[in-house]
Amino acid sequence: MEEKRLNERIQVDLRAQYHEDSPETYLGRVTNLSMGGMFLKVSNISKYGTNVFIDIDAESLGKVVWTQGRVVRTSPYGIGIEFNHGDTKGLEFLLSAEKTITNRKKTIVF
Repeated sequence: MEEKRLNERIQVDLRAQYHEDSPETYLGRVTNLSMGGMFLKVSNISKYGTNVFIDIDAESLGKVVWTQGRVVRTSPYGIGIEFNHGDTKGLEFLLSAEKTITNRKKTIVF
């Protein structure tokens, strides 16, 4: 299958909290992330096309990165979200930090 994403995605394991158009919030895990979107592993699956508001807990950076998007894919494990608004600088910083952490793990030899 041909890759259609415009941005490189990196594998991550980050906590997130999200909600739709109601105040009820849900917890999930971000498993991959890019400037254009992410996959969020969740137990309650939002419908395709639903707008979601996400706070990504960037523990290693000591901050929360917020973003908004639309559900563009669903699976039994979670939802694929395409971003349409958010903290662009925070997201860029988070991606850079996560790439650095991943590269360090690859170079450590036991």
